[in-house]
Amino acid sequence: MTNKVTWGGFSKKTLAERLEHLENNELISADNLEHLKANKLLSLETANQMTENLLGTFSLPFSLAPDFQIDDKVFNVPMVTEEPSVVAAASFAAKIIKRSGGFKTQVHSRKMIGQVALYDVPNKSAAKKAIVEHSEQLLSLANDAHPSIVKRGGGARELSIDEKDDFVIVYLTVDTQEAMGANMVNTMMEALVPSLEELSGGKSLMAILSNYATESLVTAECQVNLRYLSRNKEEAHELARKFHLASKLAQEDIYRASTHNKGIFNGVDAVVMATGNDWRAIEAGANTYACKDGQYRGLA
Repeated sequence: MTNKVTWGGFSKKTLAERLEHLENNELISADNLEHLKANKLLSLETANQMTENLLGTFSLPFSLAPDFQIDDKVFNVPMVTEEPSVVAAASFAAKIIKRSGGFKTQVHSRKMIGQVALYDVPNKSAAKKAIVEHSEQLLSLANDAHPSIVKRGGGARELSIDEKDDFVIVYLTVDTQEAMGANMVNTMMEALVPSLEELSGGKSLMAILSNYATESLVTAECQVNLRYLSRNKEEAHELARKFHLASKLAQEDIYRASTHNKGIFNGVDAVVMATGNDWRAIEAGANTYACKDGQYRGLA
């Protein structure tokens, strides 16, 4: 994306003028432009292959939140949502944050986790010892089940074991590269089942991805110059203080934390839906992470 595109008054333009703006600035392909102009919806034939008991299709607005500066690059972010203020708020925030230096992100880790839960294990200590001793073979077996991700530089990375009441649980961390990786991880976990049952003497209850993605963490930070909050310096300071206190309240009060995180997901879900990804998985993992220390807290 180029930094030279101007977005002033974009929200005031007609739909035709917005599409023309994208075309003139080479921000959209000819095929996608025609798709938007024709307002082509999901066909009933395609929809019928995606779900059961089809009756029709359901539409939501597809919008654009422009000019997000992230790590010194500019992105125009697609959003699908029925809530009118979400795109407006995101667009305004992007504008003042860009003027203040933009967003800075750090990817701490990018791995997904799968688990095989074993039950009726006759000797849990012996089972755990046997699995640890064969961990390298098990990692190779997992990678053999999905060689394409290995070719792209990803694959199974680490095996760990935990014991909980009736279960011995084997966890596998997988570098899924750019994919969310649900099908990939599920395939790997299922491939491990026969060997794990043999090594443990137990039975597999399930072999499946976990949406609690503790090894897939990103931090995003930004600063906002006070003058963009208000031209009145005292009012700007008071607004900044209220932002701070609202965030602090979301760390201390569960009733505020729930609403605080709903506001975060207004934006997150809109982007995940617009890009055709699984917003339920994102919400499940993030909401679990919000209570990782025993109390549900705000994610920001």
